[in-house]
Amino acid sequence: MKYTIGCVLLIVCMLHVSKACDVCGASSSGQGLGLLPQMNRHFAGIQYQYVELHSRHVPLSELKPVTYSNEYYRTAQLWGRYCIGDRWQLFVFAPYRFNNSTHLQGNSANGVGDISILVNYVLVPNSDSYGVIQHRLQAGTGIKLPTGKYTGISEQDKRGLPNMQPGSGAFDIPFNTNYTLQYRSIGLNTDVSYVLTTAGADGYKYGNKLNVQLNSFYRTKYRSVILLPMVGLRAEHSGHDYDNYTKKWQNQQSGGYILSYVAGMQLYIKQIGVQLQYSRPCAQYYSVGNINAVQRLDTGLMILL
Repeated sequence: MKYTIGCVLLIVCMLHVSKACDVCGASSSGQGLGLLPQMNRHFAGIQYQYVELHSRHVPLSELKPVTYSNEYYRTAQLWGRYCIGDRWQLFVFAPYRFNNSTHLQGNSANGVGDISILVNYVLVPNSDSYGVIQHRLQAGTGIKLPTGKYTGISEQDKRGLPNMQPGSGAFDIPFNTNYTLQYRSIGLNTDVSYVLTTAGADGYKYGNKLNVQLNSFYRTKYRSVILLPMVGLRAEHSGHDYDNYTKKWQNQQSGGYILSYVAGMQLYIKQIGVQLQYSRPCAQYYSVGNINAVQRLDTGLMILL
């Protein structure tokens, strides 16, 4: 039964898909873990994310009209966890991106994204042997490798428009802290991730990223099926980019924040878990108001090994 509960909790776990910002486009973010199983088991799975944005393009010349476009970012990602002893956990994320924009004649940028590796240590394991109250705290860090397709930032990108790059062209360092508290069938999970970005070979540096998500969940079981409905909030903040980090040329058109409502459902049958999560912004201000997130859908399938 402990394994079963852990599997269900694992399904809620959702990445914060790698992007230049978590709202718009490309490739430089942390990996949020969400609810995690309270036992040591390896797993492998696949995730899919869909993000839709609306953008306002302000021309440099007042003689030209303001134009608008829609952006669609789709990511398919392989990921997994390998447990090393009772305390250490190794996570690997390997994304492939499909980015599309309707701006002007339309354009797309598809390709392999940046691979992330995260190592977590369990600081506080489950302390209640009776199962009435359970809690778990873990934290860790890792590295995001510049394995994704990256062709450099164009002048249009530097003016604050969405970046369609599948990769970021730079190494980044993600940090993660994850805490779950459960009393009988109800619980709370807090997941905090921060990414310290670095400049690429062309001098462009994406802003550092902070993501905080708080979810409440309820566990219910019907025969061999276990369900976990959940609701919560997610806050995302991105610092300003730098056109040239060495010269400290800050891109004032970049950066911002988003606060989103989150709702979802997780289902578990034996060793297979399915996850569905939908989020919609309730407050946002990104790229001095030129970029607006519309909606986000996350799905996932995983198998415990």
